[in-house]
Amino acid sequence: MNRGKIGWILLITIACGMLVAAICVIVFGTKKIERDKGHVSPYVEIESIEEAELIVSKMRGPYRAYILECDGDICTITLYTDRDYEDSDVEPECVVTVDAEEVIDKLNELKVTTWDGFDGENPKGKKDGTISSFDLVYNDGEEMSMSGTNNFPENYSSLTGWFANQCR
Repeated sequence: MNRGKIGWILLITIACGMLVAAICVIVFGTKKIERDKGHVSPYVEIESIEEAELIVSKMRGPYRAYILECDGDICTITLYTDRDYEDSDVEPECVVTVDAEEVIDKLNELKVTTWDGFDGENPKGKKDGTISSFDLVYNDGEEMSMSGTNNFPENYSSLTGWFANQCR
């Protein structure tokens, strides 16, 4: 075999390798973007709700734990601003009652069940911001959970805003 043919074969092999690498970046990059948008679970309509916990914490600032407990047609939202809120001596910042149907309508409007399994990793280079988690028990024992650090599912801010407005 002469040197010219070896050169062409080497060039074609390198070009094919680069093409495969580019395709892998495109394919795997797209899947990462889809996961970060929170589209990890199918939508399930909420018909009843038992309890929920929304934790919102700033890395260098305030802490909020919204505890939602439902009994029949009435839900109670309790807001704690102390990180040790599970301690029996900690007083809540706010306690309000809300119609269970209003809570269910809001959670269905935001399609929170699609968030199940969402794990929003902190964007590279971001050193400060918000850490949050949301856990929900609904439809007679179904559970869902999501968490994130400076990276949250679609409509996440609408949920935190809705909870915050309940205690104003």
